[in-house]
Amino acid sequence: MSHLAQDILFGVAVADALGVPIEFKFPNEIDLETVQTNYQNEPNRLTRFGSWHKPVGTFSDDSSLTFCTAEYLASKETDLNDLMDRFKDWMKEGYWTVDGDTFDIGRTTLFAIENFANDYNWRTAGLNTERDNGNGSLMRISPPTLSTLI
Repeated sequence: MSHLAQDILFGVAVADALGVPIEFKFPNEIDLETVQTNYQNEPNRLTRFGSWHKPVGTFSDDSSLTFCTAEYLASKETDLNDLMDRFKDWMKEGYWTVDGDTFDIGRTTLFAIENFANDYNWRTAGLNTERDNGNGSLMRISPPTLSTLI
């Protein structure tokens, strides 16, 4: 993997980890003193806090699923069931998570992976109504672009 690809994936994880503690909060709900203390004081580095009560540096599903996708593409696999297996392993076993704990699974992602787990067919795993379009794919778009940057 090129240094640029590594830098992009590292950037995904860092940006994600910075957002995890304040995810789903309005600006007036964020306790900046707590956030700053957890990021500045070395003894508090692993203090659990924020939206998900996770230690500083914990990235979310966005990074985990990005890493699953990048790993799949790097393996040169052509069977999309293999990619879905990685997603299923993430959801059920904590694959590509910081601490083995999967959290923050969006509704569309949850249903698609569960559908896949039930019939092992990536073609029928996804949902297909207007209300089933989340923004997760936008947050995980970097892996397909990596081959063009190498």
